[in-house]
Amino acid sequence: MNTKRLTYAMIGGAKGSFIGPIHRMAIRLDDLADLAAGCFSRDAHNNAATGAKLRLDYPGTIRLDRLELGGRGVSGTVTAARYPDYISGPGAVEVRAKATVILFR
Repeated sequence: MNTKRLTYAMIGGAKGSFIGPIHRMAIRLDDLADLAAGCFSRDAHNNAATGAKLRLDYPGTIRLDRLELGGRGVSGTVTAARYPDYISGPGAVEVRAKATVILFR
C-alpha cells in the first residue's frame, strides 16, 4: 500500500500553550504527517524557540539578541552543523550580544 504523507503548517500552539502540543500529538498518532512550518506566536522570540524545539527545517536566518541552548549562552551563528540537537535544516540563527533571553531545552 502506497500511503502519502501529509506535510502541514501550524498557526498558534507556541511554547507554554496547552492546545498546541495536544494537536501535534494527535496528528502524529498514525505517523502520516510532518510538521514543516508554523507561526506559533506573535512574539518572535517565542515563535523561534518553539520552532527550534520542534526541530523545524527553515531556509532563512533568524536574528536574536541572546540565545541559550541547554542552559548555556551561545553567540555568533547557530546552525545545524554546530548544534544538531537544537537546529535542523539549512537555516541559521544569528545571535547578537544584547539583553533578550530565549531558552531552548
